[in-house]
Amino acid sequence: MHIFNILFLALLSLQTLKANNIISNEVILQLQSEYNIRECMYELERTGIMANLKKTLSAELNIYLISTESIFNADQLSIINECNSIALAQYNHRVMLRQSPNDTFYDKQWGLSNYGQTGGLSGADIDAEKAWDITTGGVTADGDTIVVAVIDGGFYLNHPDLNYFINRNEIPNDNIDNDSNGYIDDHTGWNAYQSNGSMFKDHHGTHVAGIIGAKGNNQKGVSGVNWNIKILPICGSSGIESEVVEAYSYVYSMRKLYNETDGQKGAYIVAANSSFGVDQAFAQDFPIWCNMYDSLGKVGVVSIGATTNSDTDVGIDGDIPSTCLSEYLIAVTNTAHFDVKINSAGYSTTHIDLAAPGENIYSCISDSSYSHKSGTSMAAPHVAGAIGLMYASACSSVISLSKSAPDSAARLMRFLTLDAVDVLNSLNGVTVSKGRLNVFNSVQRSTCEYLNIESEKQETKPKIQHYPNIDQIHITSSELTINNIVCYNSLGQKTNLTHIANTSGQTIIKLNALSKGIYYLS
Repeated sequence: MHIFNILFLALLSLQTLKANNIISNEVILQLQSEYNIRECMYELERTGIMANLKKTLSAELNIYLISTESIFNADQLSIINECNSIALAQYNHRVMLRQSPNDTFYDKQWGLSNYGQTGGLSGADIDAEKAWDITTGGVTADGDTIVVAVIDGGFYLNHPDLNYFINRNEIPNDNIDNDSNGYIDDHTGWNAYQSNGSMFKDHHGTHVAGIIGAKGNNQKGVSGVNWNIKILPICGSSGIESEVVEAYSYVYSMRKLYNETDGQKGAYIVAANSSFGVDQAFAQDFPIWCNMYDSLGKVGVVSIGATTNSDTDVGIDGDIPSTCLSEYLIAVTNTAHFDVKINSAGYSTTHIDLAAPGENIYSCISDSSYSHKSGTSMAAPHVAGAIGLMYASACSSVISLSKSAPDSAARLMRFLTLDAVDVLNSLNGVTVSKGRLNVFNSVQRSTCEYLNIESEKQETKPKIQHYPNIDQIHITSSELTINNIVCYNSLGQKTNLTHIANTSGQTIIKLNALSKGIYYLS
């Protein structure tokens, strides 16, 4: 059993939850052979079940789909099953594909599924196919359209294999800020170079967007880490720092607006990808740039940054954004199909969080074409895509947290991503986590089952108290036995923690050795 007491656990509302694949307002009925659906609906009404016939699934087998405007709870399902006219009754469920996508060039995408087809090591991939058995992305459990922002040089907006975000609250080319977000005519994104909504066309940004979210299983081109996600394109990855800050500010404004309007305006941006930076530079010289990651995190956006394309220890030689100290930033280096760091990629046991595939990555480019590209620029979007996919598999309580306390949700997703890596000997001394992205593990960790959030077991939520003083935490539960505790700081680094005792359902942890900050216990 996995318990995440992340010091903001009390914020995590334990609402009524079921498995992610249940459609709780729909029930499939198979009637007894001697009854018809009209008789069944009348019997349901007499028992107090008010439902609508949604669809006849099989007239010959007497199978029907009924629905209600709210939900069918467990008691109501039991009542339905006891009706004389009904042989079987069950919830309707979402069904996920359990196959490789049928995209034309999928076999070239070793980073998603590596069986040695490019001469590399079989299994040296991010386990995307296992993740897709859980979700292929697109929307949250609450129906929010998931968006990943990509800040880059330009994008080919007409690529048939990409789903770009459209700001429906903005009328294009009328020179009016229709949605009052501070940006005029940002119908298809924002161009920080020109401070307008006109997009530049560029191979690099299109390639990055494809890694994150090329349409999957559409018999065309390639597959993204997400099959159905929306990409918010923003031009602003090179040139001068002020353009970068403006680009980040647009991401901030759109997510903040979404939060403030309960989703009526803005965009539900969960991650922002930055495949650019400044070599041999340190955070103290870029305070505004680095502070943008904290600002984005506070509204719910995890930032992903590609490190330098040179074989340097960025903790010594410097790099932006890698050396920015933000608990909402994931710095990424580059691995090849043998699960080793590419020689021409940065490393650091204090500043590079994890690695991801980035060598000879096949993805979309301009003019509806496809091509290979290499570099940390290709590694980072695998991680951005993973964050998007995690929000599609996340519990309703986590999605609620992303709206009531978006900063807490962002920190949680960052922590789960780093905790889920495949730890590799080849990356020991290369990254903080000593590992390479595993999107299946990441997605699995965001589910109700892994986070131990279940409506039937609300009483198992441990009680956490600072008692008798703030130097100790007392964790009390009548049903949990805690045998081992691991503590991580906000950078994903393991931190020493004194586990004092287990007595009478209570675990005592000593905190006086910890410096001020946010810590994660598992």
